[in-house]
Amino acid sequence: MKVLRRFPCRQSAINNRKSPIFLQRIADRINRIPHWGKKWLAVSVVATLATAPLVAAYFQVVSVLGILVNLAAIPLVLGLALPLGEAAVLAQALSLTPVSNFFLALGQAPLWLGWQLITWAAALPGAAVTVPMPTWAQIAACYALLICLGAPRRGYLTWSGAALAGVFLAASVAWPLMWQPRCLEVTCLDSRGLDGVAVSPEGRRLVFSAAAPSWPGRPGGGPGPLPSYCHWRQFRRLDLAAALTLSQDNAGELLALVRQFQVGGCWFGRRGREGPANWDLWNYLGDRGAAPRSLERGRPPESLGSVRLEFLRLGRDQGLALQLTWEGRRGLLIPPVRNLAAADLPGGAGPRPDLLVLPAPAAGSRDEALAVLDRLRPGLLVLYGGQEDPGLSPHLAGIPWHRTRHGAVSVYLSADETRVKQW
Repeated sequence: MKVLRRFPCRQSAINNRKSPIFLQRIADRINRIPHWGKKWLAVSVVATLATAPLVAAYFQVVSVLGILVNLAAIPLVLGLALPLGEAAVLAQALSLTPVSNFFLALGQAPLWLGWQLITWAAALPGAAVTVPMPTWAQIAACYALLICLGAPRRGYLTWSGAALAGVFLAASVAWPLMWQPRCLEVTCLDSRGLDGVAVSPEGRRLVFSAAAPSWPGRPGGGPGPLPSYCHWRQFRRLDLAAALTLSQDNAGELLALVRQFQVGGCWFGRRGREGPANWDLWNYLGDRGAAPRSLERGRPPESLGSVRLEFLRLGRDQGLALQLTWEGRRGLLIPPVRNLAAADLPGGAGPRPDLLVLPAPAAGSRDEALAVLDRLRPGLLVLYGGQEDPGLSPHLAGIPWHRTRHGAVSVYLSADETRVKQW
């Protein structure tokens, strides 16, 4: 009797496996695979769109293929490699070293596959797009647009919010590209050395930089304010990059510029102390067949649109100064040098330039700076770098002046007036 009772149970289990209900369940799970794929794709799209504004703000690059790459890379890394790594840590905490090594060896395979997939996708043309650094207002508008479009119930309020956010984004991106001052614009940024951008009336752009003198052994400077400012201005192309002095302190800044923007040409004047940043810059441009050219031994550009460019030699071993001329208005930009005297001024710099950009004097070189000002008598003076109080205020009667330490200074030289804007 016991045998007869057990046999029907086993037979019923076998029949259940062969029954249409069991097969129907398998078919249902197979049919749900596209549904799961759609859900995973939706998660990847939402994650990519949610992080895109912040990625653009911090890295100035937005991935185009990231949505597709995440479909394979995230399961490999987060679904396999990460749990195996956590299991290895737990095994090691329990003093099970062989088991920990086994989990680590097993987790290398999905981690390697995920890394290879990401590397392969990043090498494809158009895999990522370089974008200008968005402002916080633009980031807020992006998230407002995503929230309104992704709301579970969309009505007149959500559609109105999405429309306002979209119009604001379009206007904030298009306005800097459409607006042109129709004059010579020179902007000097707050930096230890000379950093700034000159824009011609036609919209041609010149980036100028000059590192302050420093002693050997000092670590090189960071990227500097130039890349961030160019992203804020929505620039895509820089027609010319001129380093009046090039050293370890500003080579990293130029490297960031040539990586993130389309630079028409890179020129350098006097060379200072070298280091890893210099070698990275030379290797990066050399691999692209656009190595930096010398302003002293080569033939530098003579114009930026309708603006005339002159690279004037200062005193012995003092480097080059940059002079911009348009419609009879002149701007003279002097790089940071040690002990600049009136006798070191270039012969091509005539009296009374409309704009003089000068390094703020140190405590022991105030008399030399006063002699330079007496020689030139500029219409407008912009001081950069140096000490907090250069001590020139009592001696600058009749000369309007600004300091970049108080904010970036933009000067607009038109045919009949000079306007100043300090950010």
